[in-house]
Amino acid sequence: MALIIGVTTSIRNIRSETGIVPQKRIEAILKIKRKEELETLERNTPYIRNLARLSKIEMGPDVAKPIPSASALIVEIEAWVPLKGLIDLEKEKERLKRQMDKIEEELEGAREKLKSKDFLSKAPEKVIAKEREKERELKERWERLKKNLESLQPPRRRGTRKIVN
Repeated sequence: MALIIGVTTSIRNIRSETGIVPQKRIEAILKIKRKEELETLERNTPYIRNLARLSKIEMGPDVAKPIPSASALIVEIEAWVPLKGLIDLEKEKERLKRQMDKIEEELEGAREKLKSKDFLSKAPEKVIAKEREKERELKERWERLKKNLESLQPPRRRGTRKIVN
């Protein structure tokens, strides 16, 4: 049951983070390596499709990540939602960059506070712990946004070099 809830919640979080309206049915792709997990999710596909509002769900050990897509990790399962045709990719990139800039400012403030000898010597341990937790959460949010932004970029070509004169 926890697996079904985790997959459904992750897909719904992707939808929320990328601004896809809840009423819109979307596709999801799940890369599942463990046979037991695959069987469990296959048996419960109708529930997942309904709860996550999916038009299609593809799953297996050898599925490919679509580009562009948003992704989530549920223990060892990779979940992707293809974004082509769902959102304006350029607007989404700008929105993610603005959010990252805002988090960077907040993160810098938290780091400055934690560097301050005055703060560290005078503040109660609970307040210092709370500030460290805030810094950790901001880092995680920034990394998630960065990952989402990277998932919107076209894949880089391997083996090609840019020659500059």
